[in-house]
Amino acid sequence: MPRASHKPTDSIRKKVQMLVVAGATQEQVASIIGIDAKTLRKHYREELTNSKTEATASVAGKLFKAAMSGNVTAQIFWMKTQGGWRENPIAQIEEVKNTNIFYAPVAQDRDQWEKAAKKRKSNG
Repeated sequence: MPRASHKPTDSIRKKVQMLVVAGATQEQVASIIGIDAKTLRKHYREELTNSKTEATASVAGKLFKAAMSGNVTAQIFWMKTQGGWRENPIAQIEEVKNTNIFYAPVAQDRDQWEKAAKKRKSNG
């Protein structure tokens, strides 16, 4: 006996969108809503293709609005991810008492590290 034809509803479409945005695979989505993956692709192509992009764009828009309204955290995040900013701490050298052992917790640039090492030697 043939199976009943699948009938998409708004409720199922929203569920597919939510699952896609959350990172579920097509096979997982199909299993959750009780259809075959091929049927899922046939009836929900737009949701499978666009849901994650639309959600990302929505969040990016809210982040941009927050940054433009003065939210400093949002501004910093935006500049680091979209504006090419990065943190570039200067190498800090610390000498362990009574030894010649030292470490550089963050040495982003060899020139900075060497400059800090020379300073340490001249102070010691």
